Amino acid sequence: MKMTKAQLQRAVMRKQEEMSEEEIFSSSALEQMMQDVVSAVCHKFDRRVKVICLCQPDSMLTACTNGERITLNTLGPLIRDLPTAWEKYVSNFGHVTHECGHLLHTDFQTINPLRKGWMDPEFSFGKWRPEEKEKAGKIEQYCRAHPNFSRIYGAALSHLENIMEDIYIENRLYEEFDGLCAAGLHLVNDENFRLSGTEKELYQSVSEGKILPVHAALNVLQLRKLGYSPKQGEALTAEEERIRQEVETVLSESEPYLSELEWESNGEKRALLLNEAALHMFDLVPQKEETETEKEEGDPQPADYDLGEALLVGIEAERQLNANGMTQEAHGYTAGVESETDKERSEENRQDAGARVSSVQVMDEFANTGQKMIAEKEVLREDETAHMQELRNGAARIYRESRPQSMGGTGFSRYCVKRSAPDTQDIDAYLKIYDDVRPAARALTRKLDHILKERKEEGFDSGYLKGQRFNAGDVYRKDGKYFSREILPEGAPNVVFGLIVDQSGSMDGMKIQRARASAILLESVLSELGVDFLIVGHDSYCEETNLYIYADFDTNDGLDRYRLAKIEAGGRNCDGAVITYMGKRLLERPEENKVMIVISDGCPTESSFYDIGNDQNDTILAVQKYRKAGIRIFGAVLDDYEDVREIYDERYCFDCTEYGELQKSLMRIIKKYVLR
Repeated sequence: MKMTKAQLQRAVMRKQEEMSEEEIFSSSALEQMMQDVVSAVCHKFDRRVKVICLCQPDSMLTACTNGERITLNTLGPLIRDLPTAWEKYVSNFGHVTHECGHLLHTDFQTINPLRKGWMDPEFSFGKWRPEEKEKAGKIEQYCRAHPNFSRIYGAALSHLENIMEDIYIENRLYEEFDGLCAAGLHLVNDENFRLSGTEKELYQSVSEGKILPVHAALNVLQLRKLGYSPKQGEALTAEEERIRQEVETVLSESEPYLSELEWESNGEKRALLLNEAALHMFDLVPQKEETETEKEEGDPQPADYDLGEALLVGIEAERQLNANGMTQEAHGYTAGVESETDKERSEENRQDAGARVSSVQVMDEFANTGQKMIAEKEVLREDETAHMQELRNGAARIYRESRPQSMGGTGFSRYCVKRSAPDTQDIDAYLKIYDDVRPAARALTRKLDHILKERKEEGFDSGYLKGQRFNAGDVYRKDGKYFSREILPEGAPNVVFGLIVDQSGSMDGMKIQRARASAILLESVLSELGVDFLIVGHDSYCEETNLYIYADFDTNDGLDRYRLAKIEAGGRNCDGAVITYMGKRLLERPEENKVMIVISDGCPTESSFYDIGNDQNDTILAVQKYRKAGIRIFGAVLDDYEDVREIYDERYCFDCTEYGELQKSLMRIIKKYVLR
């Protein structure tokens, strides 16, 4: 039973009060919201990316992507400690937006071989040779001679690349997106800064041998590029000050390349700039002679540092790179050195986002709205689950009522009800098909709506030879039509429609496409006019008839139109069973006029309740039974018209083998019975 607006509001309020924070962030509704964000962000680049949400507060995973899907821990390390549920909610938007940035703007095809060269035992800068080729060659020779050093150095360069890639994609994202996406990015960066240590803690860790100078440099670099200054803390000792100066010198020497990386979009140029910066980072990894044992096994102390401990908690706990990812050239950006305008633009973007998130945080109604949206989606999901159970129970009841006792164990066995939620691909497919049928749908809707509105009006219609009122002003007429008749208002259309779509294998190709488009046309017109309808597809396997319930009476989730994009061909067809199911459902409706339309391309291939073994006669008997019960049944035939018209009677059968005839036939039936 469809809930009224008031009932839905009450159910949402109850759900909102009952849901705990963990239930909110583990809900399928939140996952769908994240999927909607990703689909919207990636839509203009024609990317389809799947979002998988986990709720694992104890995990170190926050968000990652492999180029085809995004995995998000909705209560990950950068989210779970935020003070309010609203900030956690917004932060999730920031994480998925950031991962979309990698999918849209990271040149995986260049980054993969670059990183592979760094991490290979035979260390290499690849084909992107720095200007100081002699120094680059010496570094490569040293790394090949010192495998343990090479491993640490290569890992540090990978983190350098990750930091600069994050800065680059966020600069692009701040330009392209605002609202929750930008506010979420800012919250993530704020949390990164909150978790960072002070300069004292950082350089003290270096002096005590817990981390290397290069790790300290990467920490400072990440903070500065995010727009923050490292926390000061206590005064530094002389040794710690010396380390700080060493780090600052290297960062200063690398700054021209790092600044350019903030906005450079060309993948090849980015690889070259990273290798230029890598030459300077080499000096921050201590060099020492390695023993033969260390070369073979690696020295766990003190050179084998835990980079997860050494670096700030990043926006990604891991990032998998996909060689099939998008290249930068596909987005139309051109290479170029960052100008002062670029620097100002980057800083302004981040400041604007900060202002937006600050204003959002004080608006409690937004927090309530976000939670309400999740609660509403959960209510609708639970309602759809209950609806599916009702459909299954109803199909089982119809089967028991229709099956004669004499059938025994032979013939048609049962119904299998199927009804799945549409995904983003279904929505995209629906919109493309709807664009094609929209002109015809809107024209018919406007025409019928105009007539229906006129019928609801009261007054007098002039131009009659006799009537209740004489119009003195019409005496000039020579035809004698001087009278008016009173117009009595009529009610809404008293009709219900049922559409059956044959999804057997023979319908594959253009026939199923035409049937799908016609179903979308019918749904569009009838939903606009407020006329109830049921759309069912069917196929059959091993004496089991699958009923695909695309559009049903009294549903709440508002997604039935998108389910129509799922209509596909396959299997056999047992038309008598489906006509029985549709007939029973229509007879339960209160409307006076009941119309059933069957789209098919040939005779049935299985029998049901009426004539076991004679497929065609079985369907004929089903049609006759429900016509006698008062249902008007029409056959719209896409192929084998001469054979199929015997089933539905030539007077009620339409030859739709020609392209366009199916839609025309549907529109004639709709017009006739909506106005009846």
